[in-house]
Amino acid sequence: MDSLSSKGLRVLSFAYRHPTDDEHKNVEDWSKIERSQVERDLIFVGLIGIYDPPRPETAPSVKKCHIAGINVRMVTGDHPSTAKAIAQEVGIIPHDVHTYSAEVVKAMVMTASEFDALSDDQIDQLPVLPLVIARCAPQTKVRLIDALHRRGQFCAMTGDGVNDSPSLKKADVGIAMGLNGSDVAKDASDIVLSDDNFASILNAIEEGRRMGDNIQKFVLQLLGLNVAQAIFLMVGLVFKDPTGFSVFPLSPVQALWIIIVTSCFPAMGLGLEKASADIMEKPPKDSKENVFTWEILIDMFVYGTIMASCCMIAFCIVLYGNGNGEIGLQCNVLCYWLGK
Repeated sequence: MDSLSSKGLRVLSFAYRHPTDDEHKNVEDWSKIERSQVERDLIFVGLIGIYDPPRPETAPSVKKCHIAGINVRMVTGDHPSTAKAIAQEVGIIPHDVHTYSAEVVKAMVMTASEFDALSDDQIDQLPVLPLVIARCAPQTKVRLIDALHRRGQFCAMTGDGVNDSPSLKKADVGIAMGLNGSDVAKDASDIVLSDDNFASILNAIEEGRRMGDNIQKFVLQLLGLNVAQAIFLMVGLVFKDPTGFSVFPLSPVQALWIIIVTSCFPAMGLGLEKASADIMEKPPKDSKENVFTWEILIDMFVYGTIMASCCMIAFCIVLYGNGNGEIGLQCNVLCYWLGK
């Protein structure tokens, strides 16, 4: 059995027993006989190993997840040797396990009985949480999700059976199988995977990262331009006409033109921009991080200052180069009536 399961095979054991004369007489009442009475004194026949290969897209998808900074864990009811072999085949367990310490290698693969026997403190002290948990029970999946949460990790759980519903509800994102999943699992999940394909989850992650990046680009473009206008208008107050009134460098019509025409269309284009080629090679962002990160705020003020400086330089060149520094009279009144 160990030899077959270590090759990734699911092992079935076959045995039989001839009924006694008394049992044979009451064969029509077998449904009433206790299971423990039937399953005794069996004669072993043999073992059969069945290979249920993982889907071809699973291994490449797991590799892409690792590149994207996403850890993949397998929680299954299979035999530990079978689960370990399948996990190594698809890349969940690294092939170079000999390079890790014995303590880490031991924690990579555990059975549900071993994992459930540990207290929460003992689980938190493990060097790594198990990558594979075999012979798993529903409560084991819930404890694993709780352990991930205690380590500050964002957890997405996939499942298809009724016994998966507690863990699907507990996870940050529950993903049910749409083709082979039960109705209970679908009701408990947040997302239903219509094609039962692991690669579709990766595509959804990529699309989510693209949308997040585009939202930040959209916000940066709009707010950066508003910062530039504000700086340009405030600095422009130093220019005064002969009567001592400050002159507005931008008229209301110009401000509306910049906001409505020259801002909206570029911002819409940034919102629909395709994902960058290396978007799945970047580490995942913190789930608590909002759109206005320090990087976005700094870029917003830097770009706004650069744009305002360029506009101010052009304004000064026209004012002092062509106009000899003569601003004129009642410029603000003219701007007001043009805007009106």
